[in-house]
Amino acid sequence: MTTRLARLGPWLAGGAVLAQSQWAALLTWRGEQADLGLAMVVLVGLLAGNPAGLLTGLCAGLVMGWCTGLAALPFVLSRGLTGAVAGELRPVVQGRHTLSQVALVAGGVVLVEVSFALLHPAVLQQPGWLERLLWRTGYTALLTPPLAWLLSWLTPPEERPT
Repeated sequence: MTTRLARLGPWLAGGAVLAQSQWAALLTWRGEQADLGLAMVVLVGLLAGNPAGLLTGLCAGLVMGWCTGLAALPFVLSRGLTGAVAGELRPVVQGRHTLSQVALVAGGVVLVEVSFALLHPAVLQQPGWLERLLWRTGYTALLTPPLAWLLSWLTPPEERPT
């Protein structure tokens, strides 16, 4: 496991959530915002493994619940689950192309949004929920390559995928 990334992952995801909450108007595309904290959770899980992904997801969920003022439990559970799943998929993605990371981040967004909707059913009653899910998934997936490049700087050279 990448120890440096595992130690900094929760802090980076929390910082991404705080940055997203502060600069949300600048990160809006077609009325939807990219989920920077979730992209960080999935990428830390993919690069550092299951324990780091789980811890990063739990921390990002706590910060997101605190920033939104909603019940934190759906945020914590959905992001923690996604970080753990991404950590389990680390051996599959190790050494693969960036498109596999983009696809897994997109899958992570869908997993988080669906699990959040199941834990907080009022989300499903909003009109256009599926369309918003698709736009958010695409926008977050577009931000994956730059975030993966930034996180690769925290991985020691001997542990980087070739």
